[in-house]
Amino acid sequence: MTLTHRSNLTVFAMVALGLCGTASAAAAQESSFGCAGLEQSSLVRAEEGKDGVFYRVATDLTMGQIINHRAADAVARIARALEEQGTTLIFAPVPTKGQAMPEDLPSNFVTTGYDVEKARAEYAVSIANLRESGVVAADLLTRMLDTFDPAEVAKYGTENTPLFFRSDYHWTSEGARRAARAVADQIVEHPGYGDLTPSSYQTRQVGELEGFSNMRRAMQRQCRDPLPEVETLGFETNADTTPAQDDAGPLDIFADAEEQSQVVLLGTSFSDNPTNNFAGWISQYSGLEVLNYAVTGGGQYGALISYLTSQDYLEQRPRFIVWENPIYTDLLQFGTGPIEELTAAASAACSDPLNVTATSETLEAELGGATFDTDDAILARFGSEGPRNAEFTLVTTDGVSRRYFSNRDDRLRATGNFWLGLGPYVDLPIESIKVAFDRPIPNGASLSLCPNFGE
Repeated sequence: MTLTHRSNLTVFAMVALGLCGTASAAAAQESSFGCAGLEQSSLVRAEEGKDGVFYRVATDLTMGQIINHRAADAVARIARALEEQGTTLIFAPVPTKGQAMPEDLPSNFVTTGYDVEKARAEYAVSIANLRESGVVAADLLTRMLDTFDPAEVAKYGTENTPLFFRSDYHWTSEGARRAARAVADQIVEHPGYGDLTPSSYQTRQVGELEGFSNMRRAMQRQCRDPLPEVETLGFETNADTTPAQDDAGPLDIFADAEEQSQVVLLGTSFSDNPTNNFAGWISQYSGLEVLNYAVTGGGQYGALISYLTSQDYLEQRPRFIVWENPIYTDLLQFGTGPIEELTAAASAACSDPLNVTATSETLEAELGGATFDTDDAILARFGSEGPRNAEFTLVTTDGVSRRYFSNRDDRLRATGNFWLGLGPYVDLPIESIKVAFDRPIPNGASLSLCPNFGE
C-alpha cells in the first residue's frame, strides 16, 4: 500500500513540474518548420532539435553503439596484415551527431532513453577496445569537443560553425578539420613518421559551399517550410611548393607518385565529400600527401575492398592507411567473410598460380584432398578489371560442396581480384576448387594459394 501511494505522488510531482503529460510534450516537440511525423517516417526517422538541428533516431540518438572486443580484433587482423607489408593502419571511428553536438538536442530527448554522457563513454570504450587489440585508433570525439583554439579561429574563422550540418548527418568543414587533427596526431606520433619527409601545406578559404543531402530531401517532404540548407565554409589545401596561389589549383589528392605513397584515405561519404576538405586537413596537420580512395555508399568495407584488391595497392604500398568509418556501423554485419578477404588482400602473400582447367567462365584446380589452416586463402585473379561477381565452390573428398559468393556492387571498383579466406573451411579435405565469374574469362586468369596471410 505504501509503495503504491509513493508511486502516485511521484507521477503527480512529475506532471506538476512538466516532466510528463501530453500537453507539455507536444509543446516541447512543436516544429519550427511545420514538420510532422518525422519520428515515424519510413524515409528517415528524425528528431527536430533546437535551432533547426535534426538528429537521426536510429543512429544519432541510439545507445549501445560500441566497437566490442570481437569487432576490434577483426580490425586488428587487417592491421597486422598491413603492418607486415610496411603499412600502418589508423582507424578513425566517426562519432555520432548526438555524441559530438548534443547542445541542440530536442528538449524531450531524455524520454527517448538517450544519455549524452553514457553515449560518449561508449565511444571511449570503443577506442580503448581498439587500442587493446593493437589497433592505432584516432579519438575523433575528444578532439572535436576541444575548446576553440584562438589561433585557429583567427586563421579559419570557424568559431561559430557547428560540427555537423543542421539538416544532415555529415560533418561540416569545421567538424572535418577537428577530426583530421586527431588523425594527424596519430600519424605524427607514430615511429614510422620519422621515415618520411613532410612538406608544408597551407589551407585557405574558398567561400560558402553547398552540398547535396538525401537526408534533408527526405525530411523536407514532411515539412511545410524550407529546412536549413547544407552549407559550410569551404577550404582548399595546397602544398607550398605549388605555383603562386592565384594560379594554383587545389591539392591533387589523386595524383600519382613515383615514391611510396605517404597516406591513403579510405572511408565513406564523410571522407568522399568535396565540401569538408577532410583529406586536405590531414595534409595540413601532418605535412603528408593524402591520396583519397573513399567511396560514398560503400558501407563499412567498400573503400577497403576497392583499394586493397587493386593493383594500386599491390604495386605501391602506402606508409599509412587511414580507415574512416562511422561508429554506428556494424563491422561484423556480414560475418567474417569480408574480414577474411581484406586480411588476405592486405597481406597479398600468394604463391605461384595453381594448375587450372579453364572454360569460358570458370577456373578449376585440383587440390588432392589438401587441408588448410585458418590463415590460408585462395586468390582468384581475373586478369583485368571488370568482373563484379565471383562464386567459389569447394568440393571435399566425400563430395560435399561449399560455396562462397563475393560481390562488388556498382559503387566499388571492379578490380578483378577476389580472395577467399579458408578459415571457415579449416581441416576439411578439399578435393577441388572452382571459381565462376560473371563474364568470359580472358587469357591470364589464375588461381593462387595464399598461405599464412594472418600471421
